[in-house]
Amino acid sequence: MKFLLLLIAAVIGYLYATGKLKNLMGKNYGPAMNEKQARALLNIGPAADREGIIRAHKEMMSRHHPDVGGSAEIARQINEARDILLGTFPKKDLK
Repeated sequence: MKFLLLLIAAVIGYLYATGKLKNLMGKNYGPAMNEKQARALLNIGPAADREGIIRAHKEMMSRHHPDVGGSAEIARQINEARDILLGTFPKKDLK
C-alpha cells in the first residue's frame, strides 16, 4: 500500500515538474506562445531555416540552462519556442 501511494506521489510530482499536470487538468490547451513570440525569444528572423533555429536554441540554452545557473522556467520557454518553430518545418526524411 505504501509503495502504491509513493508511486502515485512520484507520478504526480513528475507531471507537475514537467508542466503536464496543467494539460491533464484542462488548463493549458496549447503552446503558451505563438510563432512570432517564439522567434523573438530565440532572436531569429522569419527567414531562419531549421539549422538556424537549432543553432539559436543551442546558444540560448548554453546561457540559460539551469545547470549553468539559469532558470528552469526560461529553459522550458526556450525549448517550447524551439518545438513550435521546428513544427513549422517538415522533418528530414530518414530513408
